[in-house]
Amino acid sequence: MAPTGHTSLECRQCKSSQSPPGSSACVRCPFNRYWSAANKTCLACPPNQVAFSGSDSCRPRPVCRPEYDSRPVFHSCENGTRKVTYEWRKDTICDIAKATLPSDRMIECSKCPVGSFLSDKKTGRCDPCPHGYYSSSENAETCAVCPPGKYTPLKEAYAGLESMPLEMETFCESTSPYTVDLCAFTAGWIVSNGVLTTPPHAPAGARFVMRKKLSVMQHQGKLEFTYIARGNQAQERFKIRIDNRITELQPSQVARTERFDLVPGFHVIDWIAERVSEDPAIVPLEIVSILTEGSTGSSDTCLACPTVSAILTPGA
Repeated sequence: MAPTGHTSLECRQCKSSQSPPGSSACVRCPFNRYWSAANKTCLACPPNQVAFSGSDSCRPRPVCRPEYDSRPVFHSCENGTRKVTYEWRKDTICDIAKATLPSDRMIECSKCPVGSFLSDKKTGRCDPCPHGYYSSSENAETCAVCPPGKYTPLKEAYAGLESMPLEMETFCESTSPYTVDLCAFTAGWIVSNGVLTTPPHAPAGARFVMRKKLSVMQHQGKLEFTYIARGNQAQERFKIRIDNRITELQPSQVARTERFDLVPGFHVIDWIAERVSEDPAIVPLEIVSILTEGSTGSSDTCLACPTVSAILTPGA
């Protein structure tokens, strides 16, 4: 006789979770709700408390840290300046009822970085130089053509950010047992004060991954980034994974720069931070800048071709 399917010989009790009649699996309580054993259902947390998905109790909401829990809203550029206002991040779990947003302020309009040109003076719009052209100064009005016998190495630079770059992917992974989801409130790395940083109120066991895919076609590629890790490895661990090679990164109270050479091919680069401590005063990791050299981006220089190759057409 051949088996016709899977059957169950017992009915087990769900722990810190619920299930309707006839269920074949337990369902965790969603974020901000907890499992009440007495009521045998999920109940909402009080306004000043919070619970991660799968919890059997609520915890007090942490004190807000406006430099991390708020996000700037940049307004349009007018006459060389623009206004910056602030709002609470939608994914923050801090007690915003007892906190104050940073004050509005006026700042200078951003300058076009090297490798780009000022395409619209009125709005301050910057566009990258096309392949085969370059600019070596800020706010360049035009890009210069690269002459015969030379080439423009393509770079992507990230510094002084206003939002997460579109080329970056970020997500959170929970390292705790399957009963508790530590990532229900966050999507991963965030941008704060112009730098990439980990969320301030992440629970122990949450792992944050920021991923960039980079193609290197002809010449050797490069990766360079600068970070600050003021905490210690008992609070937050930091490492980088390039394809299948993992490098542990050490804590540093000052800016520290790491450099890697990349061979031609397709690469997946992951910056990985794992929160170990729930110390409310922890200073999250910060990545101050990232610079890649590969087959995408723009150029701020024009270099001589290697002796094994030649470029005969201007603008290559």
